[in-house]
Amino acid sequence: MKDLNLTISKNIAALRRTAKLTQAELAEKLGYSDKAVSKWERGDGIPDVPTLVAIAELFGTTLDYIVRDHENDSLPAPASMTRKAHIVITLLSVLCVWFLAVFVCVGVEMSQMAARPWLVFIAAIPVSFIVLLVFNSIWGKMGRNFPIMSALIWTILTYVFFLIPSVHAWMVFLIGIPLQVGVFLWYVLILPVRMKRKKEKEA
Repeated sequence: MKDLNLTISKNIAALRRTAKLTQAELAEKLGYSDKAVSKWERGDGIPDVPTLVAIAELFGTTLDYIVRDHENDSLPAPASMTRKAHIVITLLSVLCVWFLAVFVCVGVEMSQMAARPWLVFIAAIPVSFIVLLVFNSIWGKMGRNFPIMSALIWTILTYVFFLIPSVHAWMVFLIGIPLQVGVFLWYVLILPVRMKRKKEKEA
């Protein structure tokens, strides 16, 4: 059992270093404390099976890879391209949004947008931020969600502003004030509490 602990600890540390993550960054992604990650990498304990599966998925490898010794392996750890792969997948997804916007603008008759086809591209901006928000929630740091959510709010309101044919359309931006305050309070008050509770799992 001790040998298994050491093998797992060595593999977790190697995968983390290859992905250029600190212990604190890995802990944040898994919802644990950096002390827990440090304990795993020292071999003083091992994560439970669901956490090992989460680690394998995070680094783009398998559970089998994490529990086996790779001292004589010639291949590098499969996490070497994980971060780049995440960035590429995210950018390709955003690109698909804009490709769809071009397709809709060129090939589809839209009653409200026939005279203003550029509105399709305005709509593509908040959709792009939604895609970024989803992928950042899966792979990125939670702290980055604050500027993404803020941009999402104001780009949606901008789209509504152009959509409403009224001289008072600018008043739609007033809605953004309480929404922005809500996002700020979530980021400052609620998010730290949630992160603290997760870190206390194995503190």
